[in-house]
Amino acid sequence: MDLFESLKKQERFRDNYWRDVDYFLPIRLKWRAQMVRHSFHLFPENSILEVGAGSCQWAREISKANGNRNPICAATLNKELYEENNHGPLPENIERIHLDEFPGELSGRRFDFIVGSQLLTDENTGVLLPRLKKLLKPGGQILFFDLNPWNPYYRIKRLVSKLFFFLEQSEKNESLNRVNLFVLLSEAGYIKIKILPYDFLFPPIPKILLWPMQNLSLILENFPYVRNFAGS
Repeated sequence: MDLFESLKKQERFRDNYWRDVDYFLPIRLKWRAQMVRHSFHLFPENSILEVGAGSCQWAREISKANGNRNPICAATLNKELYEENNHGPLPENIERIHLDEFPGELSGRRFDFIVGSQLLTDENTGVLLPRLKKLLKPGGQILFFDLNPWNPYYRIKRLVSKLFFFLEQSEKNESLNRVNLFVLLSEAGYIKIKILPYDFLFPPIPKILLWPMQNLSLILENFPYVRNFAGS
């Protein structure tokens, strides 16, 4: 599978998961948008590219968190997701485009920051990271949220799917191992690399735990061993 098809598959898998499974999605997208704002220390003129934007739910939250001031390019890979308009008109600072290859029409453009969610896999990361670097301005940064492969819940889930293959989903999200990801980032020329645990709110955690988990998240993210239970 080539890079574009892999990214397209991941985008579709993620949007399906958000729509059908993730009952924490509204608060999760808000948190991640705030993380973008705090991590990048954005100025109004700073440009942002979201790769695999899908139906632009996260792009809207990122824009909202920054007062709809920063130019955001939301690049969607699946045409059916691009054509969906389930969330009303976009703010004027969001440019929505559909790609039929990667980087496609993004070639030659440069952005201050690049973000993405649940796109990285064993098969695409080594090719994707160097191409993303070519889309960054000097001194630019990337921020990606992906499933934590060391989370015991996900490891048990993968084991069960292998033992009982008839229960296995037709679409899988094989996240990259943290150590291998660090190596690939270094080989692609990235510096000041941080791979951190984040987000302890994910199904099957009950909705009733939303309030206490909101307050405990910062502690858990910095607690040895326990932080391996982070969802991303």
